[in-house]
Amino acid sequence: MKIIFDTNIFLAASKEGSLSFRILEIVFGEDSGYFVYTSPALKAELFEKLIIWDKKNLAGKEKIETLKFLVNNSIAEVIPKERINIIKNDPDDNKILECAIAASANLIISMDKDLLRLKQFRNIPIIHPGTFKHYFR
Repeated sequence: MKIIFDTNIFLAASKEGSLSFRILEIVFGEDSGYFVYTSPALKAELFEKLIIWDKKNLAGKEKIETLKFLVNNSIAEVIPKERINIIKNDPDDNKILECAIAASANLIISMDKDLLRLKQFRNIPIIHPGTFKHYFR
């Protein structure tokens, strides 16, 4: 299963024991059958937010470095060719949709209300991490 994580999932996963942390453990576990994709724009956004979190001490430096390592070494990167302008409230959210199309994703996981309101985009479901827990094997 090909998955796109919104950056908010990675940030929430910096809290050990959180649902997002558990999801990353499962998805990146050995032989999970899940494949995670990102794009240069999503990666840059995540790293920018991680720098801010580090400065504000919202997550431990070790956890932030672990997330950076994970993104750099365990996630496939796609280059979106199509520009999408569906979400007007927060145009940055369109990057997630662009990545999903470029990766031919099966699922988008986000906590963003604008994305969740769509429910799906081009037959790609957009779900909250609380819903994803039902996918666990």
